[in-house]
Amino acid sequence: MNLQPNTDDDCENSSFASSSTSLSTEGAPKFNSSPEILMDARQAAQYGNLDRLRYLLDSGEASPSAVDADDCSLLHWTAINNRYDAAKLLIERRCEVNAIGGVLASTPLHWAARHGHARIVALLIQNGANPDLRDVEGFTALHVAVQFACTPVVAYLLAKGQSPDTPDETQMTPAMWAAFKVYNTDPLHMLATMGADLSRKDANYGNTALHWAVVQGNHVALKVLLDLNVDLTISNKEKETPLDIARRTGDSYAIRQLEIASRKNGLLASTWAQKIKEDDKLVDRIIFSLPFTFFLLTSVALNVSIPVVIKASLFIIICFLHYWSYILVANKNSLLVLPMGAALALKLITIVNWFFLYDSHTPFILRTAFFSLLILVPWFTYYLFTTDPGHLKASYQERCTMIVGMYESEAPTQHSFCKTCLLTRPPRSKHCAFCNRCVARFDHHCPWINNCIGLKNHWHFIMYLLSLFAGLVIVLTGTVFYIRDECDAYPAAGLDCNGWLTMWLIIHSFVFVWILFMLSMQVYQIMSAMTTNERLNAYRYTHFHVGGNRLNIRSPFSKGALINLHQFCCRRSGESGKVFVNLTNEDI
Repeated sequence: MNLQPNTDDDCENSSFASSSTSLSTEGAPKFNSSPEILMDARQAAQYGNLDRLRYLLDSGEASPSAVDADDCSLLHWTAINNRYDAAKLLIERRCEVNAIGGVLASTPLHWAARHGHARIVALLIQNGANPDLRDVEGFTALHVAVQFACTPVVAYLLAKGQSPDTPDETQMTPAMWAAFKVYNTDPLHMLATMGADLSRKDANYGNTALHWAVVQGNHVALKVLLDLNVDLTISNKEKETPLDIARRTGDSYAIRQLEIASRKNGLLASTWAQKIKEDDKLVDRIIFSLPFTFFLLTSVALNVSIPVVIKASLFIIICFLHYWSYILVANKNSLLVLPMGAALALKLITIVNWFFLYDSHTPFILRTAFFSLLILVPWFTYYLFTTDPGHLKASYQERCTMIVGMYESEAPTQHSFCKTCLLTRPPRSKHCAFCNRCVARFDHHCPWINNCIGLKNHWHFIMYLLSLFAGLVIVLTGTVFYIRDECDAYPAAGLDCNGWLTMWLIIHSFVFVWILFMLSMQVYQIMSAMTTNERLNAYRYTHFHVGGNRLNIRSPFSKGALINLHQFCCRRSGESGKVFVNLTNEDI
């Protein structure tokens, strides 16, 4: 089997691509025309010269289905060069949409699919192109699009009803070709999302998609397939599993990843160290607890009555131990879990400080306010952590409808398409790399709650910041009252009387400044009708540029500062979030 499809484009092997003028119209409608006139028609098709092409067709000097010596038609050339209007004209003149031509004996649909021209593919399919036709290597347009990582074409063909498990003549499925040839995640992810069977085997070798990824050393595809939890135990005709192939070829990365996956699935024995490091839930708990132990040990070290040099040494040791604990067990989720642990540790230790230090030294009104916030802050934290921030959702049929509508429309869509979620995004939405979901009116991903801030929870996030701000004002005020009552030589020597108090006063002051900054920026952005994402990327979004000036930024969604603020406070998550304006086709 030829595992490597011909990478030379059909056009490069065609006599149209050379200086030769050896042309024919055999098998196509014949006209009294010279080779030079046909060559002129080919050039008009190639370069999208619509007026010239129409003239030649109207005058009868060229045929819509004229072909060259390699049977490459005018439609082939419009397809490969993405000349939409020229292709439409030829189709209107009843050219043969399923013409077979070129060295690979392929159709215009194959040529358009190979180069990722999704709108041309849609035009051809709409006008009778047969997606089941195969070229000389036994590939349909879907196979070709997958092999060349043309994700939009793959999406369209699947949405039009092509099976994600369509086999070639050797029973190689698109997923197998993606694992074998494509070094990015999009086609394989898309095929899996659209229901591809990743356990199927090809006819020649009995390999699955995972086998082919290991055979080719395609670590990108390997990682995608392992994340999809494919079957690791399937053997090919040589009785080899993917792990056996990796060991035979000496691919250390593949061996390591496959062994880890095998241990997680109970297929290989694990040492106690491997059980700890490869247990994602246990690792998350360890990482989550590190801020608690760090803050507690550091506070105790600073509060004991020992020389400053020893305190400094203890602090360095504590930092070193926590750093190496993190390095030893950290996984891909650790940077998401650690900030959550730090935020919760700060809240809990602050509550403990209040009850053991500040409560008895503060007025009744401050104690009442603190107890009120003791209910509000945890509730907002829980709400923001657990609720949907505005994820864009679509059923399989809705995805197909969106994909088809996007590429079959006469004018290019003004809304971006997410190749991961397989849906068109409305304005102001964005795909979050951390959550791996598209979020409506995306503001930012908050590491302290490990969730996105978007259409449905932005108002609650502002209330959360206000609650934290008020709580820190109360805690800092309580600290002042404590120092006044308990420390001698107030205020000059107040900070020397309690190391624990000093540390937490510094931490609370830093967090207070940070929360104040965050709250101020959020209010400013709300009054400007901008999200954090839009403010940071406004220089890229041309619809934010006043008069085309990248330095003059204004939100096209703004109705005035007070109206913007009123709408945000009153509408909250109830607004539709689908107010469309004329925008550029950018990542909005």
